[in-house]
Parts: sequence; C-alpha cells; structure tokens
Amino acid sequence: MESETDADGRQHDRQRTFTIGVLIDGEDFELDDISISGFRLTQGPKWMAEGQGISFYFVVDVDGDHSYIAANGTVVRNKNSGLAVKYDPPHPKWDKILPAHLARHG
Repeated sequence: MESETDADGRQHDRQRTFTIGVLIDGEDFELDDISISGFRLTQGPKWMAEGQGISFYFVVDVDGDHSYIAANGTVVRNKNSGLAVKYDPPHPKWDKILPAHLARHG
C-alpha cells in the first residue's frame, strides 16, 4: 500500500485491486487504485469536470459473482493522467469492509 499523505492531500492508504471496478454512466472502468475515501482510473469519462458530483456503482467480484454497491462522490481531477474521485463511504463500516476484501481477494 502507498500512503496518501502526499501533496495531493490524500488521507488514506491506496491499494491496487483487480476485484473492484466502477460503473459510471453504464460503462465499466478498471480502477488503478482505491482507498476508503477515493479511487483513481487511468481513463474515465472525458465529460466529467473537476468539482462535479457523480453517482456510480462499485462492481465487486468475489469468485466470479458480481455485486453492485451504489455510491456518490466528487471528481477531484480529470486530466490526461487519469480521473480521481473522492467518495462518501457506501456503508457505515466501509473502513473495515474494504480493507478486509482487499486483503482476501486483492
């Protein structure tokens, strides 16, 4: 994991995942990394603007079964280097659920 206390003002550790993606506007995107409060995509929808609120789904794959978790967030960056979103936890215990999932499933 990489610490999120850098110049971008991140507050939580980020981790690469191959079992969680996002569904935005009906299109699936693979995450570059995720933390309990944000995620980054190499490439996201170009029409999204910094400061824009978005609704999306986390697509969680556990042994081939997909679960969709609704969430809301704000675009903090959309540049050639990728799309970054700060999001509200979709569950009160998200700070425990996400790290446990990543530890077990990556």
